[in-house]
Parts: sequence; C-alpha cells; structure tokens
Amino acid sequence: MKDLTQERLKEILDYDAETGIFTWKSKASGRAAKGSVAGTVLKVKEKKYITIGIAGKKYYAHRLAFFWMNGYWPIEIDHEDQDSLNNIWTNIREVTSEENSKNAKLSKASTTGVTGVNWNSQAKKWVAVICSKGKHHYLGCFENIHYAVAARKEAELLHGFHPNHGRPF
Repeated sequence: MKDLTQERLKEILDYDAETGIFTWKSKASGRAAKGSVAGTVLKVKEKKYITIGIAGKKYYAHRLAFFWMNGYWPIEIDHEDQDSLNNIWTNIREVTSEENSKNAKLSKASTTGVTGVNWNSQAKKWVAVICSKGKHHYLGCFENIHYAVAARKEAELLHGFHPNHGRPF
C-alpha cells in the first residue's frame, strides 16, 4: 500500500464522498472507461467489500476513501452503519480493533437473536455475558430472557459499545 501516494490516487480516481463511489479519471489498463465506476465486490467470510485494482494491487475502497480524504493509511476502519459496501465518507471511521469489535453485527450462529445472551440448558436459565478490553464479564443467570437482554444492553452502554452493535444482518 505504501507504493500508492495520495497524489497518484487522485490522478487516476475520483471519489465522491457523498455517494462513496470511485470513478476512473482516465482509461484504466484498457478495461475501464473514463468516468466508469471503479471496483468489484469481493466476499470475505460473511462480509462483502468493494475492491479496486491499481497497478496490479487490490485495495479495499473504504481504505482508499480514507487515504483519499486524509493522506495516510488507517490501521483499521469501521463502517459505522455496518454495511461494508457503503463507503460514503460519513460512514467510515478510523478505529482501534477493540472499537471495531464494539460495532459488530449479530452472529449468524446466535440462537437467541441477541449478542451475549444464551440459554443454559443445565441451569434452565438465560445467561448474559459481555467481552470488553479482552476480559469476559459474566452478567448473570435470569429466569426471563427480557432480564438477560436488559443486563446485556446495560453492560454495552457501560463498556462503550456502539448503538448498532448486535444488529441482525
């Protein structure tokens, strides 16, 4: 990534911060016409990202957008609305790995529909847990799922989780 400069990026691509779309400023490697939308969708695990090929290297569009606007490469980026294809400038933010994990979607493996709340068949109760700063916190066992969910949501506020955290796909 360090080979690509912000100046060179701006010579070959335009970025519309309001739409999040990159377009080619000139004909790119004989394939893309001037003014055409740059990038293709790449699926990585459960997420889809837009990638753009420049000089034989693939770049994530959200990282290019950040580089375009700020002139340096971020360590980690979060799509605030959790839509990894939405690269409008107001949706992209530089974060730490921990901050990024505090804005994660609900896991497809969730059986309750709530992150950190599970049924304990041995205790015959709902259990609420949360992980923050690398530590697991047991929030309690509850007779009613609503109390377990309330405990989890309260802990998310206490530990600074993003309001979108745990939203379904």
